[in-house]
Amino acid sequence: MNGSVYVTAAVSRLLARLSLCKKDDELTRKMLSDAMPSLITYLQKEVEEIKKVRKGGLRKTPSQTAFDILYIVSVMKYSGFSHSLFESHSKDIDFMLSKLQEHANNLTIYGKAHAASIFAMNGKKAIAVRFLESMKEYTVYSEEAGRYYESPKALFSWRNYRIPTQVAAIEALHIVSPDDKVIIEEMQRWLLHEKRTQQWNTPVNTADAIHAFLFTRESSESKDSAPAVITYHGKALTMTGEKVREAETKVIDGAKLQVSKS
Repeated sequence: MNGSVYVTAAVSRLLARLSLCKKDDELTRKMLSDAMPSLITYLQKEVEEIKKVRKGGLRKTPSQTAFDILYIVSVMKYSGFSHSLFESHSKDIDFMLSKLQEHANNLTIYGKAHAASIFAMNGKKAIAVRFLESMKEYTVYSEEAGRYYESPKALFSWRNYRIPTQVAAIEALHIVSPDDKVIIEEMQRWLLHEKRTQQWNTPVNTADAIHAFLFTRESSESKDSAPAVITYHGKALTMTGEKVREAETKVIDGAKLQVSKS
């Protein structure tokens, strides 16, 4: 039975994010490398289809899967991960980058956030800033819940709520405008608020939320910080290299996740 490119892309996205947090290892990189032929082949076929339709005078919007693959490739390249397919299919990757910019007005907030990250990771900071500013305009704020989205452009589902959009926005802010620490912390506060009030029925949401906190931690670390001690259900977890400046407690999957100095 042939594998599903959608599942491959979903898993690869989670694995690629580990490299952003500097938590990847040899096995992670091997799995990502093995996934590339399937993902790049899908991207190539979609580029060919878009060009074919264009010759007939019509327009075709790239699929979300194609943009997800572009995001995965961008994260890998940004993290220093090289692959022979990146070079041999550079024209397909560049073509999809141009399509992402062309369809900017049709993107959801999730799409705008990913677009900001993608363009920033590909060295196109000015374009990334435009997407980021558009994304920030839709946020609302409350003292209790923090900063979040209520717009229909921030897609909502019974399973994911608006967690993927929130995480993508936090990631984009950290990559494009890391000095916006107040906004980032306000958006992180919403994730904690949602965890207290909603039942997350998929571990993917938990993985996304953890990424939103671990990825942004790097910018707040100091050289004099003590190594972090992270406990889950009362048991210490090994997180080599993590540092904190003060103790903090977060709730993940109904259990307290405590981060403190050793």
